[in-house]
Amino acid sequence: MPICSPVISSDLAAGPCDGVFSERFENPPSLPIPVLLTDAQGRILRANRAAHRFLGYAEASLGDLNLEQLVFRCGVLKRTLRREPEAMGGWKLPLKFRHAQGELLPTETRIVREGGAEDERMGFYIWDMRDMQKKSRALKAKWQRAEQNNQSKSLFVSLISHEFRTPMASIQAVSELLRNYGERFSPEERQERLCQISADVFRMAQMMDDVLLLGKIQNQQLSFRATLIDPLMLCQEAIQFVQPYGGQSRVVITVSGKFPPICTLDPSLFRHILINLLSNALKYSLPDSKVTLSLRREGPDLILEVADKGIGIPPEDQGKIFHLFHRGRNVGVIKGIGVGMFMLKHCVELHHGKITFRSTLGVGTTFRVRLPAELRGKKKKSGLPQELSLRPVNVLR
Repeated sequence: MPICSPVISSDLAAGPCDGVFSERFENPPSLPIPVLLTDAQGRILRANRAAHRFLGYAEASLGDLNLEQLVFRCGVLKRTLRREPEAMGGWKLPLKFRHAQGELLPTETRIVREGGAEDERMGFYIWDMRDMQKKSRALKAKWQRAEQNNQSKSLFVSLISHEFRTPMASIQAVSELLRNYGERFSPEERQERLCQISADVFRMAQMMDDVLLLGKIQNQQLSFRATLIDPLMLCQEAIQFVQPYGGQSRVVITVSGKFPPICTLDPSLFRHILINLLSNALKYSLPDSKVTLSLRREGPDLILEVADKGIGIPPEDQGKIFHLFHRGRNVGVIKGIGVGMFMLKHCVELHHGKITFRSTLGVGTTFRVRLPAELRGKKKKSGLPQELSLRPVNVLR
């Protein structure tokens, strides 16, 4: 920062001073930055009002202090001045000044020297660097987040590319078998292979849905748009949607308590919650085991639980289950890319809801989702529309 020829007004504490620099304290206008004038021993001779405000001292009270009391590690400053006596006329130094309350204030300080050995004076032009440091930390954090996002995107593309190859290769192989040797298969064998194709197509479609949803989350484009829906109908349709995992024959729905047919929810987000919970429960369970989906009301909230008797979540993985790309160490050859739980948590939080789980290794897992299901008390907080459609919404058809 270039040093100009500032003029400092008489808003400074009184005190005898001579010299070119000292004269600047006598003429308007005053500098808006803090300015101190000291003698060769570091005693404060004058200080403008900005310096009093910056350091937290009352008018005229700085005259009783010296640099030892005001500058953190003042010995380093003095050694530097002695070592470079000529260069200090235009040097900027990163000094920390002590506030009256004890806080260390980071600054960039320009030091100007005048006079001879007998009557040397030093002027300190002080620039407060606290805002600059805050901006620097914010920019650094933003850059780190951008780096993490770039790394996450690269990893995600790599995982998706790898995961797509397997179902595509399977579909191609089974299709060629049916085309070339279909007449040799029994109806049951043909049906089994068609079901395999259907499962692979479902897996690819779910991965594409995950790609789109994750992109919206990372770009902060995923929003909450509530309407009136029939949650039981959406649950039944979600079970049909996960049919490739044997969902229709393996999922049992239970409804308990007084359950109204219409709730205020976001149908698209509720769809992701249902399909994610059901597909995970079916995928990580034995093919002949049952999965229970239960609905009930607790006051104004809808409680959704999905319980399986699957492999369970290892205790050391339970704290990371909602982290992006994290998968349990016991998943073995079960396919997945580790984004489902991350997106599930976001869908629940956009409802102002809460998700919890309990799991025992080798026994099973139960996920519990609590969602506010009434408009009352939520309009202002969640930004719900003033007018809602009175028709239940079918988002899975």
